[in-house]
Amino acid sequence: MEPSTDSSPAQPGLSFISLNDAQPTTILLLHGAFSCHLEFALIIPLLSDYHLLIPDLPGHSGSRAIKPATIDNAATHVERLIQAHAHDARAHVVGVSMGGFIAQRVATSLPSLVQSLFVTGASPFTGWTQWIVERPVLVYASLALMVHVLPDAVYWWSASTAGVQRHEELLVEMRKNCTRETTAEIYPSLLTWKQEDVGRLKVRTLAVAGGKGDDVVEVAEMGKRLKARGGLDGEGAWPEDGSGAVVVKEAIHAWDLQLPEVFSRGVIAWVRGENLPVEFERL
Repeated sequence: MEPSTDSSPAQPGLSFISLNDAQPTTILLLHGAFSCHLEFALIIPLLSDYHLLIPDLPGHSGSRAIKPATIDNAATHVERLIQAHAHDARAHVVGVSMGGFIAQRVATSLPSLVQSLFVTGASPFTGWTQWIVERPVLVYASLALMVHVLPDAVYWWSASTAGVQRHEELLVEMRKNCTRETTAEIYPSLLTWKQEDVGRLKVRTLAVAGGKGDDVVEVAEMGKRLKARGGLDGEGAWPEDGSGAVVVKEAIHAWDLQLPEVFSRGVIAWVRGENLPVEFERL
């Protein structure tokens, strides 16, 4: 399906695809840094019972001209997309890596738009990871080495070793999206999201860690913050709605490309309020 755009002459909007429009419940899928809607190609057929909205985020692919690629600007555009195209102007929001930070920002800014959050690889940075992210030139150098410099055979060997399924079209877009400018916009903005912000989330939230690629300790801290929340107006305890943190031990950072069936089953269970699959272990 060809992407649409949510634009007007006065206000450029995100490029996005909308699938299964007849289904009553909307799930919004937000990709990671330097990726695009193609990241979810393996997920789409597994979520056929849901209306899907999948945008290219600012600075990426069909939305490359929308700048800056910060999480705040992305959140503003995502809010407009939900208001204009999600059924009943509400969506269950699923975010991977950068997309998870954006999802959390949307949920704190306009919680009425978000039915639930499922975020993975999107914990606040601390320690040595914070030190690296504070230096976008180092982030760009490491990513550029993989997607721009090393031979394709090395990239695909690394991907297959991690269990990542082939994604030729996505790789083409990743190479276009991975620029110094976009890196310098994204990564400092990620540092603005803190554990204190997690505690202010006012929606049902599941924080997920990939056991082989994410900061499990910080995701566990997210779970503590979620469980310790007060009521919407600071009155009383947050209801027992399953919010918290989990780890999928065999998952890498971008595990939607590695374990799409497990990822999709987890999303569906979370959206439906059912027990999570056995691969999702509580932290």
